[in-house]
Amino acid sequence: MIKKRLKLKTEDFDKSYTNLFNGEFLNIKVHYIENTTKLVEIESNNKIENRYGIVITKKISKSAVQRNKLKRILFSIIQELLKNTKTINKEDINTISLYIIKVKKLFTIQDKKVIIKDISGT
Repeated sequence: MIKKRLKLKTEDFDKSYTNLFNGEFLNIKVHYIENTTKLVEIESNNKIENRYGIVITKKISKSAVQRNKLKRILFSIIQELLKNTKTINKEDINTISLYIIKVKKLFTIQDKKVIIKDISGT
């Protein structure tokens, strides 16, 4: 499971976002925050972390259990993708990104590899 500090807070969803990616299963929007120390949570090793939020409407699935399962799958995908990225020190950058991932259509666990391939562009 992804760490809680990497998830968007409710008030972060109200910001203006720009489209970053349109895929078969997902839309990804991003909001950049520059020169801020409020939203940046710095660990003891002084690294900056982006935040992620997932939106799954009732139009996708009426069942809350199904929507929560999809969220867990997507957060596990994010976690896998984050393992492959290098960490950025606070001194190297002064911007963090807030990402909203909106699910377009219902997907299954089998589609997980397709989604990872689609997002990573490989």
